[in-house]
Amino acid sequence: MFDPSVDYGFEGRRRACPGRRANFKLTTLAACLILWSGSPPAIAQDGTDFVEGLNVARGEAPLPQVGRGAANYSPEQTASFLCEADDDALSFLTSMPAQRAHRATLKAREVRMRAFQGAASAKEMEEAELERQDAVRGIGGRQTAADFPGPEAKGLVIEDVVRKRVLENGRAVLLITGKIRNTNTEETELPPMSVQALDVRGFMLAGQTSQLEEVSIAPGAVQAFTFRFKNPPQYTSEIKAHFAPPFGLRNFRGCDFFDPLTFDPNQERVRAERAAAIPVPVPRVGEGAPPYTPKELAAMVRRARSDAQTSFNVRGQGLACAPMQGWRPLMVMADEMEEAWIATTAAEEVRRDAARGVFLPAEVAEAELARQTAVRGFMKMRPSPRQPGPVNRPGIAVRDIQRDGSDTLVIRAEVGNSGKERVEMPPLLVTVVDKYGFILTETLQRPGGRIRAGGAGQFSVTIAVPPSLVGEVRVVIAC
Repeated sequence: MFDPSVDYGFEGRRRACPGRRANFKLTTLAACLILWSGSPPAIAQDGTDFVEGLNVARGEAPLPQVGRGAANYSPEQTASFLCEADDDALSFLTSMPAQRAHRATLKAREVRMRAFQGAASAKEMEEAELERQDAVRGIGGRQTAADFPGPEAKGLVIEDVVRKRVLENGRAVLLITGKIRNTNTEETELPPMSVQALDVRGFMLAGQTSQLEEVSIAPGAVQAFTFRFKNPPQYTSEIKAHFAPPFGLRNFRGCDFFDPLTFDPNQERVRAERAAAIPVPVPRVGEGAPPYTPKELAAMVRRARSDAQTSFNVRGQGLACAPMQGWRPLMVMADEMEEAWIATTAAEEVRRDAARGVFLPAEVAEAELARQTAVRGFMKMRPSPRQPGPVNRPGIAVRDIQRDGSDTLVIRAEVGNSGKERVEMPPLLVTVVDKYGFILTETLQRPGGRIRAGGAGQFSVTIAVPPSLVGEVRVVIAC
């Protein structure tokens, strides 16, 4: 189990997987339903409330219903907040509240586990829960179902929503089904759907936004839908479905977390073996695929979802010479990237455990083939680069393109004016290509301002992608 006395502070982040392997294909951080025993709990398949069953399987007493409440984040979630805070430029302002929330979450869960075993009282649980609530509210954790839209938007109504918690290739998925009714008198485009995961008291834990399979719905028609909420938060009790915006926010999974095995007193031998094991080499099988790391893929997923959200929000507002990419293909690509993150995480853990004899070479090869398939899948989906129309700007040129940054990419350039008149700063198309030739993002920038005759205008933009992943940056005049 996690040890609340351990310092998870700024110095020695440990690799975390709040997940346990169920088979060689599926190890994922959020799919772990039980952290301290060798077998996963039974999962309710019938859509009924499964929280109590999961509490029993985890060896936890139910969450005390005291205080104002706060999001019942799992330790994996609070660890991700802490990791993100450490990467923030103002980490000294954000890490302390995140660390307090993480420690209080660990403590509250440890007390619930002791109470389940009869070793802690209800009063102890309530005191730990109130302390957890206070700490979590300090980092947010206050949104409830009431803060999100209802099931109707612009004549479209979400009805008959049913959710089941299932395992797909060994990982947890909330399979959400329902119907959409069009009350309009004309065919209506279907916007993306957002699903918010709620805890037992109705606080929002995380969300996901995805494109529905159908593009539009006929007037008066009813359309069935299926929504797969991947890697739902551990303490999800209920869900709320609505049309975007707002878009669902997922926890960032690109951090190296600590490993609960390190602190399990009943796993001394496994701990030592795992610490001494060097992962077996990547097998030479299949067609191959770029060796993205889980952290790189997590950042790419976040970037793709951000681009899809921007494209949806500003649809119809792009320049004719450099139209925005469609939100639909971007959203589908983000979902495929997430599948690649899952497959890559699984392949890494299989190679590590194979060094301890847990897996056979054939199983390592199969995990690697699954990784390759997933990576090639999303790489084929990137829409073609936007091609600016013929640019006729005599005397105007982009020069001295530079990039830097440690955590996020900072791009700087000059736009020179060799003419004899002052001109408007032109719109610029910025393309970021990764080290494997994949276009990470394209963004249309409108710097504004004017450039004096014979002078130059300065341009800069910050893009949330890891600089170490970037291979090339292009900045061209869009129009």
